[in-house]
Amino acid sequence: MKLAVVVGDQPADVIRLMPAWTDARRAVPGLTVTVLGSPVALALAARHDAVMRGIRVNMVDWAGSGWSWRQYKARRALDRELAQIDDDAFDFVVDPLGTFASSGLAARLPGLRCGLSGDALAHPKLEKRYQSRFPIPGNLHPVQRHRVMFAAILDYSIFDLKPDYGLIPQLPEQVDQPEQTVVAALDTAQIHWNQQQLALLKEVFAQAGVRKQAIAPEAPAAVSSHAPRDVVDAWWEAVANSAYVIATDCPTAHLAAALGRPGLMLCRPGQAPTTGAISCRHAHQA
Repeated sequence: MKLAVVVGDQPADVIRLMPAWTDARRAVPGLTVTVLGSPVALALAARHDAVMRGIRVNMVDWAGSGWSWRQYKARRALDRELAQIDDDAFDFVVDPLGTFASSGLAARLPGLRCGLSGDALAHPKLEKRYQSRFPIPGNLHPVQRHRVMFAAILDYSIFDLKPDYGLIPQLPEQVDQPEQTVVAALDTAQIHWNQQQLALLKEVFAQAGVRKQAIAPEAPAAVSSHAPRDVVDAWWEAVANSAYVIATDCPTAHLAAALGRPGLMLCRPGQAPTTGAISCRHAHQA
């Protein structure tokens, strides 16, 4: 069984898809996944053992409106990649994102096109781009929505509600050292913190005897094309070796949950049930 999956350019979207790939691999032995997305998205997706190939797409330039030289180059590059794909390369082409760009990309691939329907789509008319549609509620958490979608496409049941991201959790190297590392990835605009509150957080870290390692909330940069694997590896190592992670809604929070690192995600009111990080079944406790 061969799937093509549009993952786009957002690292958090890739992480939230991994439990669905784990479920599918267990239900259909030998299943392989080809992903389409930005360089960083491909480097991150390659960490999952179901992913066999990545097709690089500069999503921003490829999906741009109007005409530009960058758009022309992005589309020509994709045309060259797709020219090497056989007509029977994929059994299913899955678009779990439901956007104009992702649905347009899915339409370029051979195979049965599968997508969402109803309020999970960016626009109702996108339904027409899919040959098989799945009316999964848009307010369902993306991790579970993706799992339900893949189960429906491949006709298997989900027995374990706790997601398995298919990543081997790593114990932090600093656990037995006097000074442990706390990773902080905070977008203060999300939680409306002022400088006084941030200073108080730093003081708490200092009193606890831990070292704070700050990571930019947008890391790893979704559109980075400069050594994307190195960018992902450095970010991954920092999160995997942390003793604790505190973050707003950003890729770092979702990676920490996927790796089972103990931590805290700071959410706006009502945000946690729909986009909050869901920890893996192998999670460690602080």
